[in-house]
Amino acid sequence: MSTQSDHQEVEKTEKEQKRVENSTSKAEKLNLRAENTLNTLASIALICGILVAVIQLISTLYISNEYGYRVYNPKALEVFVTYIFEIILAWGVLRVIANISKSLKEINSKIK
Repeated sequence: MSTQSDHQEVEKTEKEQKRVENSTSKAEKLNLRAENTLNTLASIALICGILVAVIQLISTLYISNEYGYRVYNPKALEVFVTYIFEIILAWGVLRVIANISKSLKEINSKIK
């Protein structure tokens, strides 16, 4: 009788381990979705930011003066470069946050 009860306990333990593994993998997939979403949003922000910066540069690079002539506006180029720098910086920060989160989850799963 003891071997049968031992076998049943082993089966219960194996089932419990499988259930825990499945729930853990589902949680990890959901959490990786968050990082993937963050990476996607970072890329979308980068693309939209560059498009907006180029449109802004085109529309303000040459302005009309009081005599009706179009003259070069050096401030527009300065604003363009600053805006591009800020967009790239924001993109980089979002990517680093997502990568840190992924790395921490990998470390956490290896520890468990």
